[in-house]
Amino acid sequence: MKSARLKQLATNNEGFCFDPRTGETYQLNESAQLLLEAFKKGVPDTEAAELLSEKFSISLSEAQSDTHEFIQMLRIYGVTEL
Repeated sequence: MKSARLKQLATNNEGFCFDPRTGETYQLNESAQLLLEAFKKGVPDTEAAELLSEKFSISLSEAQSDTHEFIQMLRIYGVTEL
């Protein structure tokens, strides 16, 4: 997933996320933190889902669904076009 805006998001270990373009702040849970950091590094969504599955010991299909849902949220908030 590519988006210059995605890389501009500032995050910390407590799940705080700040969008400097809009001034919006968000609170991320652990799975959202993992996915966001993976996407900021250019990890494809399929690999990000695998990371999620391994980290939280959930099925790959559940991780794929969660990843897809997170990507939809990023689109809704205008963070990514993809």
